[in-house]
Amino acid sequence: MKFKGPYDPGTTYDVGDVVAYDDAGFRKVNPCPAGVAPIDNRYFMRIDQQMWDVISMILDAQQTAISAATAVIDSRITEDSIALKTETGDYLITVDDSGETPELEVTAIEEEAGE
Repeated sequence: MKFKGPYDPGTTYDVGDVVAYDDAGFRKVNPCPAGVAPIDNRYFMRIDQQMWDVISMILDAQQTAISAATAVIDSRITEDSIALKTETGDYLITVDDSGETPELEVTAIEEEAGE
């Protein structure tokens, strides 16, 4: 499941993609062409409002953390990624802005055995 940002009628979304639309979240569950609004329940499933509120808070916190990390760890930033060390682990945050809507992917960095 990837959050794709606000719904764009010109974008074709993959099954599993999540979009924001009309202050709610929707996950695509069936293939359809671009332009089908997320309120069409043949192709999208509305995310429970409480769950969407939590997801929104996490996305907001992620954006705040990325902004803070950018200011703090410049030496670990490349053009399209940030390595972030936290109390719970190390993460690689990658931004793919090759499409119309930038995608944010967070990956846990696993320590190699013997380190």
